[in-house]
Amino acid sequence: MPTKPAVEYQLKEASQLTDVAWSALVERVAGKWRVVTHYHLGKKSQPALVAFLGKVEVDSWLCGALSGGQSRSVSLAEANDIRAERLFAFPLHGVSQVVVVGAGQLSSESQRLWRLVVSGMHGETEVEEVSASSSVAASLLVPDLDSENPYDLPRALDRALTSFIRLVSVQGAWLAVRRGDSLEVRANWNAASCADLVLSIDSHTLLRRMSRNLTPMVVKRGDTLWGEIPHKGLKSNTKLWVCVPLVIGQRLIGSLALWRTS
Repeated sequence: MPTKPAVEYQLKEASQLTDVAWSALVERVAGKWRVVTHYHLGKKSQPALVAFLGKVEVDSWLCGALSGGQSRSVSLAEANDIRAERLFAFPLHGVSQVVVVGAGQLSSESQRLWRLVVSGMHGETEVEEVSASSSVAASLLVPDLDSENPYDLPRALDRALTSFIRLVSVQGAWLAVRRGDSLEVRANWNAASCADLVLSIDSHTLLRRMSRNLTPMVVKRGDTLWGEIPHKGLKSNTKLWVCVPLVIGQRLIGSLALWRTS
């Protein structure tokens, strides 16, 4: 795991070599973006950047970069406080982290340099990618070495969900933890309307059946149960909704919901 000074040094060197206004390592935790560390990003620009990344359309755009593993850029014309014409995003592999760069333009050579810097960070990121064979329940116990607590549940949930969607193409997804008779959404992917959603298990037919049988609920558009889906945010071309129970022994501890076009 790299120290912040080490990452700052990498950002500084790459920023100076490519002549950009600023650079930063940002991370998506519990559905929200935060600045981990940066180079030359002013005090006023930091909250402005976080606010910009938090917009629904920008969050979806960044989630797409993470999901596809491809760098991309967007205009910052409407975000004057960030002090750059364009924002370039270079996602790290296997974690919910992106190196973002503020600049006018970046040449092909400069973009290759940034991709090289990011690939070097990949082997040093805070948490290893959750493998396909790992259970979701086990991934909730990823240790957070930066805090005094042995585990950081929101961060672990966010990373577990990120690792899952790298394996399955989805329009949106959320991961919820059971608390009493409810499911509390603690992480979401391209589903801002579901953030912090609390769903009563007994009040929703699909969740009640899933809890009783401990089996996945699969609903296709046109099915009689389509109208029973317990949240908003599905698109007009969404064709399939799935909710998978997370189980330890015979006890429901949470659920993973996802929706897709096929």
